[in-house]
Amino acid sequence: MRVPVMHQHETESPAPRSNRIASWADGKSLFWPEALGLVNTAEISALRQSLGAGRVPPDLLQKIERLRVEDYREHDLQRQSRLVLSLLLAAEEGQFTRVSRWDRERLIRLMAYVRKDEDAIPDARPHGYDDDHGLMRATCAQMEPLLRAFKAWRLVRQVPELWLSQSPVLRSAVAVAPAQDFRPGSSPGDGPSVQI
Repeated sequence: MRVPVMHQHETESPAPRSNRIASWADGKSLFWPEALGLVNTAEISALRQSLGAGRVPPDLLQKIERLRVEDYREHDLQRQSRLVLSLLLAAEEGQFTRVSRWDRERLIRLMAYVRKDEDAIPDARPHGYDDDHGLMRATCAQMEPLLRAFKAWRLVRQVPELWLSQSPVLRSAVAVAPAQDFRPGSSPGDGPSVQI
């Protein structure tokens, strides 16, 4: 399977100001396509393989869980990361089919960047997640129609399944309730329908 590779000359140029990320670590500013270039092919490939196997790497999950919810940027990064990973897993399983190969590759590259500790602003430094958050926001803003379509799809397809899997009461109610077949003009208490 041939996977599209994002090259520097294929990105939008010049990048809009909203895509500019201030890098406090070195005093320079960084555009998001340049920042995504900090992720190497092996990192992207490893994440792609894990997602293809239907799992998120444990270190990435732990990193997302460690983000502080009391910090707006980290909380937003956590929330958006979960959304993007859900979309990627649904796409890999063939359930959500509206994502193009190019968009999938771009989201994998984004999540590989989030996974990386030593990026434009090393995550261990103060404000270390600001670059990750900025990249996430810029990418999600550009892919907003796709993310909106995924959220709608998830509400219809995945959320009811989650409710059933998490609630023994709902599971037993669905299992006990018999399916009824109604005749036109009958009411639910009229008994089974008769095929003519």
